[in-house]
Amino acid sequence: MAQDERRTKRLNMLLWHRLTRVHKAKLKGTNELLNKLNLTNAQLDIISRLGEQRTLTQQELAETLLVTKGNITQLLRKLEDRYLISRRKDWRTNYISLTKQGHKLYQELTPQIENYQWEKFSKLTSDEKKQLLHLLRKLQN
Repeated sequence: MAQDERRTKRLNMLLWHRLTRVHKAKLKGTNELLNKLNLTNAQLDIISRLGEQRTLTQQELAETLLVTKGNITQLLRKLEDRYLISRRKDWRTNYISLTKQGHKLYQELTPQIENYQWEKFSKLTSDEKKQLLHLLRKLQN
């Protein structure tokens, strides 16, 4: 194996470990906030998407969240049991939306999450944030 190839592989590993550490640290802080509300990150994602979109189909949520049909069903059931979402069935399609209680939680929670993220990402300039977003999208695709 050539020296340049070894360096590149080593750099790739360093990047992977750094991304993992940053992700874990940010997730830990978000989870501390969510634990107080007895919510998971996946549940927050559903609440946020419904808060932004108003109504989505169960299939749209599953595709957006990259989870299985069984997993989305379980997540939705837990949110429905807490009266945070409602499901409306129209033939074969389940339409999901926030209840008044769910919308209230979304309105209260969103500024807290935004403030936490703002604090963590304030170390980057606007151009750096755009560059990071571009690079992460490039890696994802």
